[in-house]
Amino acid sequence: ILLVAILFFLATAFIMAVLFCKKHVFNFANKLSNKFNSKAGHYAADRLQVFINGLRPLFQKNRLPYIISFSIIVWMVELTAYYCIVRAFDADLSFWGCVLFLVAINFSSLVPSAPAGIGVIEAFASAALVTVGINRELALSMVISQHLIQFMVIAVPGIIFLMSFKSYLKNYQKEEASKNQKGNKKDGLAHV
Repeated sequence: ILLVAILFFLATAFIMAVLFCKKHVFNFANKLSNKFNSKAGHYAADRLQVFINGLRPLFQKNRLPYIISFSIIVWMVELTAYYCIVRAFDADLSFWGCVLFLVAINFSSLVPSAPAGIGVIEAFASAALVTVGINRELALSMVISQHLIQFMVIAVPGIIFLMSFKSYLKNYQKEEASKNQKGNKKDGLAHV
């Protein structure tokens, strides 16, 4: 976990350096994509700019207190969920053990893996819990339960939202197409 924390810190420092030198990074990415002159290269350079520009609010002094406050709230809500899971399984885990549980799950979700982190999260987080005295079976049960709860709270509503939005988008596109056709007919009559 210490190695993962160090890597996370280094990645954060690298991103901060990139944000401070973003004009140079954008120029380098554009030169590189123009050199190879491929559709994928131009797409990658464009996505890099979108990603870097999306991190800009982290360095705006007026937004930083809100970002920090909401981050603390989100982490506390998540920590409360982990605490409830620990208590539901009647595991002997201290507050800092719950923090380790949360950190292990979140860091393991950064590792490229199968969709939804299935397998990697269970292996990494249960191994972390074993190091603080939870037996392997109980640790795995707690991690699987947490993963299932997280999936049900985030993925299921997300899928429902995306399906609703997809339906809304289709209806919106039909209405726009209908408006455009009516507008074209009126324009055609005006020319006659």
